[in-house]
Amino acid sequence: MEQACLHRGAPGRRRLPAYLLAGLAVACGPSSSSSGSEGGTGTGTETGTDTTNATTTGAASTSSPATSAATAGASSGTTGTSSGTTGPATGTTTGVGTTAGDTGPIDCAVTLFVNFDGVTLTHGSPDDAPNDVSSIAQLTGEPLAPYDGTIPAAQFLAKVKAGLAPFSVCVTGDRPAAGPYTMVVVTGSPSPFGNGVATLGPLDCSDANPNDVAAVFAPGIPDEAIPSKVLHVFGHTLGLDDQTQDPADVMHPAPDTTDTSFVDACLQTADSAQCPSQHEVFCDPGRQNAYAELSALGP
Repeated sequence: MEQACLHRGAPGRRRLPAYLLAGLAVACGPSSSSSGSEGGTGTGTETGTDTTNATTTGAASTSSPATSAATAGASSGTTGTSSGTTGPATGTTTGVGTTAGDTGPIDCAVTLFVNFDGVTLTHGSPDDAPNDVSSIAQLTGEPLAPYDGTIPAAQFLAKVKAGLAPFSVCVTGDRPAAGPYTMVVVTGSPSPFGNGVATLGPLDCSDANPNDVAAVFAPGIPDEAIPSKVLHVFGHTLGLDDQTQDPADVMHPAPDTTDTSFVDACLQTADSAQCPSQHEVFCDPGRQNAYAELSALGP
């Protein structure tokens, strides 16, 4: 059983009913502890400024054998012609999983859809992002409202793309025509745990389910921290755990961080780490190299 974590400044300890939290893995940051079996998926919450995390009962639910499904984001475009000596050439780029400005085909091991438009999730397991089915729906309850912050969504998306540029991950702000893809919803809805909890999503060892769904609750954090939180919770959907050594690494659960880099180093993981075997491919026990694990995605 994971014990409730109460961070300084939080309004008080909150507990959710056991029937909601059975089988969920709640990340409590550097001071947390956990027990459970690796190889499954569980839903976790990440801290914002001040956090109260709930007690979790049960082990992470097991899933089908880990697969690393690849998606190919195709980019097709047409380039206009220039007439005369000064006529500009113009063109368009379209396609599922493309990144802004790319031309030609792109091979992606994973596609990330960052949804700023809101969504109504249906509770179910396993997650099925193309059909808006997710285990987190039992906690979010009402529809997740569109993002309504002061910074344009396109600016956030550009930072998320930059953070994942070294890896075989295609990032899009438009829903792909078909799966598999991971969906992270940046919502204007308040967190069901209060403003101290910024994210909610599965910790999916070895990306066993390539259609995970996660959420970032914008009201609970400064707008500038949203790209970092998107990358952080996306990392969890690939089986990356919290690390407690380097705040510059995006998998550090530091509050309000704006860092968007995955550090190429073996960093100490939190006591609550759920996916040690995938980290030990690159590091000694108790450590993970998020950069190396993302680099190994493919294509």
